[in-house]
Amino acid sequence: MLSADGSISWEDILNLLRKRINLLEALVFSGGEPLLQELLPDAVADVKRLGLLVGLHTAGAEPGMLAKVVSQLDWVGFDVKCRFDEYAIITGIEGSGAKAKKSLKILLDSGTLMEVRITLCTQITAEKLMEIIQEISNMGVKGLVLQKCRDKNENIVEHPVFSDKLFLRKASAYFDRLETR
Repeated sequence: MLSADGSISWEDILNLLRKRINLLEALVFSGGEPLLQELLPDAVADVKRLGLLVGLHTAGAEPGMLAKVVSQLDWVGFDVKCRFDEYAIITGIEGSGAKAKKSLKILLDSGTLMEVRITLCTQITAEKLMEIIQEISNMGVKGLVLQKCRDKNENIVEHPVFSDKLFLRKASAYFDRLETR
C-alpha cells in the first residue's frame, strides 16, 4: 500500500474506502489547502460515486477550483483569516484576500451547507475581529464559529473575547448563530 517514498496511491485510498463503505458516511478533503490540488474535482467525483457525502475544509485560496467542485460538495468548513484586504499580511501572497472573498461569495451563492470559522490568535484585536464580523455578515454569512487557537507547543490559547460577554453579545447580533469552541 505504501510506496517507497511513503505515499499511498489514490486507487489504494479508494479501495480502502470501498472496504469501509458501510462504516462511513462522508469524506472530508482537508489538510494544507485542498483547492490547490488540480485533481480535486476527479477525487470528489470518485468519492461521490462511492455514495459518500463529501466535505471540504478550505481557506478559499483558489476560487476557480471551488467553482468546479462546489456543486458536488455536501458541506464546507471555510476559514476566514482576517479582513480580506489584509490577507497578504497573513499569507504573504498579494491578492489572496480577494481570492478568499470570491470563494466565500461562490459558497454563499451555491447554497452549500457551510461553517464559517475564525481561529482567534491573540494578534487579532477585538476591534479587528468586529471588522471581520461586519464584513462577512454584510456578505450574507448567517453563522460563525470563533475557535481557540493553539500555540507552537499545541497549547490552547484563549483569546480575551471568549470571556467578554458584551463583545460576544454584540457579535451575535450579526448572525443567526454564533458559536465558540
